[in-house]
Amino acid sequence: MSERPIWRPNSLTVEEWEALGREEQIRWCKAQDIGSSPAPPSTGIELYLKGVITRMELPGFVFERLTLQNVEQFLTTCPADVLELLRRQSDRLPAEDEHEGWGTMLTIRPGCYAPWVSEAEIRESELESDRRFRQGLKVFRTSYRR
Repeated sequence: MSERPIWRPNSLTVEEWEALGREEQIRWCKAQDIGSSPAPPSTGIELYLKGVITRMELPGFVFERLTLQNVEQFLTTCPADVLELLRRQSDRLPAEDEHEGWGTMLTIRPGCYAPWVSEAEIRESELESDRRFRQGLKVFRTSYRR
């Protein structure tokens, strides 16, 4: 596999960037990565209402970020029409133990990985995303139906 290019950050001139070797570029990029925490599920509502994400993207955004710690706050602040949209999507998804249904689901993810991230690391990230989605869906189904 050929090496993927590492895009030059705007904070460095072309000359400065090209003076760095590939390994130095990677070290520079990794040093800038501050690893911010994921946005709370309520951010999905804001993005949806602004038109940044679609009705189809909203459930994925919310369910992947929903936890036992934030579900009550989310449910009390979420507009009724958005809760209904999430409920309908929740009802369309396979049951928690329906492995065949989950196995046939197609998942489309937007994303961009740094050139040094391996295919195995990308797959691991996708599996973790799937796990968080299913866990968040379970939390939603349990909490919303109380």
